[in-house]
Amino acid sequence: MSEAHRREKNPERVRQMLVDNACRLASEKGLTAVSIQQLSAAAGVTKGAFFHHFTNKQDLVDAVFSDMLSEFEQELAEGMSRDPVGHGRFTRAYLNLVTESDAQESRWLSVWVSMIADDALRSVWHEWFGRQFASVLERECTPELQAVRMAADGIWLAQLAGTHTPDNALNSLLLRMTYP
Repeated sequence: MSEAHRREKNPERVRQMLVDNACRLASEKGLTAVSIQQLSAAAGVTKGAFFHHFTNKQDLVDAVFSDMLSEFEQELAEGMSRDPVGHGRFTRAYLNLVTESDAQESRWLSVWVSMIADDALRSVWHEWFGRQFASVLERECTPELQAVRMAADGIWLAQLAGTHTPDNALNSLLLRMTYP
């Protein structure tokens, strides 16, 4: 009897294993290069189990992106909760998330790349970011803070392209710009 037949039934765990393995495989090969067969084998489930949890590969991509956003949101909230200064708190947490992790090493790299290339994922990001930002808009709408957030996006893209390595002097300058 195979491992899949002896395993205790836990649909949420199986679904999360598929998402986690999709992230891992995608970081090695790119999200589009991951096949359903490879993913099922890596998660230790059948292709039928995959299709029990996801109607198609795009459904999986959407779930991976949603998982990534949840993790990003949690880390953003944690960064904000550690910051005692209200003005610029969101922007500092956002900048720190971008500059503290190397985009080339990120397990989310292929998902971020997918977002750039996929209108639907970009739309989800836009709506998510709008919801996050709406709660802090009053304190975060200065031109300086907007410039820092845009610089953070540029840093991430430059890291992704391999044209920029993290620079403490630049990060320090951008952080100073976030204080009143």
